[in-house]
Amino acid sequence: MNSSPELDHILRLTLRTVLHTMGPGFAGMVLLRERQHPGLAVVADQGIWKEAAPRRIFVRNCPCSQAMETRMPVFEPTHAGPGCHPDLPKDAQMGRLVTPLKTRHNYVAGVLCLHCPPDFAVET
Repeated sequence: MNSSPELDHILRLTLRTVLHTMGPGFAGMVLLRERQHPGLAVVADQGIWKEAAPRRIFVRNCPCSQAMETRMPVFEPTHAGPGCHPDLPKDAQMGRLVTPLKTRHNYVAGVLCLHCPPDFAVET
């Protein structure tokens, strides 16, 4: 999916709205595939990096890669495994809630990754 200033702006607003709705203690990022570049572009982030977020990250063996592969949401109440980026917080108490972002043609264009506080749970 090709990123554009308008799309990036909409995704930043969407992330901000989701985090505001979820409440205190949540942080998140939106990652998009760009066919002409490896890895995923960080098009929106809030509350994760102390410094500026990296422009691209490479997801492997993490909830983001699992959501992209399975095309299904992933929730891990605690995440002690590797992060998608070496500078991501490694707090095992923080959970991950990752939702794949699909186009109308069922192409997984990226993910919405939320870092959840320790007391967050998903009802099934």
